Amino acid sequence: MASIFPGVAVSATCIILDCDGVLVDSELISARIAAACFAGAGAAISMEEILARFTGMKATDVSATVFAERGLAVPERVTEQRLEATMAAFEQELRPMPGVDEALAAIHALKCVASSSHHDRIALALRVTGLARHFGNAVFSATMVERGKPAPDLFLHAAKAMGAEPAHCIVVEDSVAGVVAGKAAGMAVIGFTGGSHCGPDHRHALVTAGADRVIHHMSELAQAVLFERSIHRI
Repeated sequence: MASIFPGVAVSATCIILDCDGVLVDSELISARIAAACFAGAGAAISMEEILARFTGMKATDVSATVFAERGLAVPERVTEQRLEATMAAFEQELRPMPGVDEALAAIHALKCVASSSHHDRIALALRVTGLARHFGNAVFSATMVERGKPAPDLFLHAAKAMGAEPAHCIVVEDSVAGVVAGKAAGMAVIGFTGGSHCGPDHRHALVTAGADRVIHHMSELAQAVLFERSIHRI
């Protein structure tokens, strides 16, 4: 795959950001919709369990696991219905993470989005929050790879498309699955705990998963990126 930035040297630093729970404060909305969709299809599961077990994972993988655990086949349109309901809720409720617009503007490096969500959902989230201008076409979905997080495939795909070596990439993630994926890809990982879904134990979970550094507010992001660049000689 040719880089979407063909003039950029492969030694350039690339910041790879998750979308849900990092750029936009969406995880509570998404979990609420997922719980309702699954319950309506005969697979009752609480919003809290969805957040605890499946944050950061590909929608089709979540559906497969939830229904398999209940001895049920995945209904034909449950993933599509969940996507449609989530996107409708985003139009009305979604907000950017506090301080993220300023944080992105302050980081002078290649930036891209790599999310487990469907590409249409990512595009809508970036549009309604006004963040799309920071990324252009540099948006990657887990639908583009065979395996979603916690496998490293999506981050490796994003790095290749951006023309960056994995060792020169810094991932920003709010989920354990995302942190594991970033480290498996050979990248530095900054954990983020500023989303409304993050409880008091979230920082510990990200550190245990392998995060190199954890921040709580987007005002800390630029400094954290500089720190990781110096530590890892990126």
